[in-house]
Amino acid sequence: YTSNRYLSLIIMPTENCNFRCTYCYEDFSIGRMKDSIIEGVKSLISKRCSELDLINISWFGGEPLVAKDVVLDISRFVSSMMYMYPRLRYVGDMTTNAYLLNYELAAELSKVGVRKYQISLDGPREIHDLTRLRADGASTFDKIWSNLLSIRNSSLPVNVTLRIHVTVE
Repeated sequence: YTSNRYLSLIIMPTENCNFRCTYCYEDFSIGRMKDSIIEGVKSLISKRCSELDLINISWFGGEPLVAKDVVLDISRFVSSMMYMYPRLRYVGDMTTNAYLLNYELAAELSKVGVRKYQISLDGPREIHDLTRLRADGASTFDKIWSNLLSIRNSSLPVNVTLRIHVTVE
């Protein structure tokens, strides 16, 4: 989709993460997006809205849900612009580890346009929990799986792409 009527942004609301995956290259030094940057993003969107048909924001990180307030704040702002510019649509997607993506949060995000998720697992529980540990060293598979099942069993208008990391091990 190439047009002046389409704005696509990849936003990293935080570099922080609630996991410490054994293969991660991040040093978590940047932290949470500053308020001045949030306002700058809103300003850009506000200035462009009158000429746009579609805004796509891809949320990335770190773990974007560690800064869910930033995701919700900017997404609500874009949603409010859709009232002023009726032809404007917002499509939000997110790459997340899904540990914090319970049904309630998925519902809240869905209401403001974030409805597509890319979530990865490192295989079945026994393998995943060797490499995808919480920052405190605890396992993560069961919580992620529970969140995925609650979303799957709901009527939320969301789409989940599940990626499985495969290694020699």
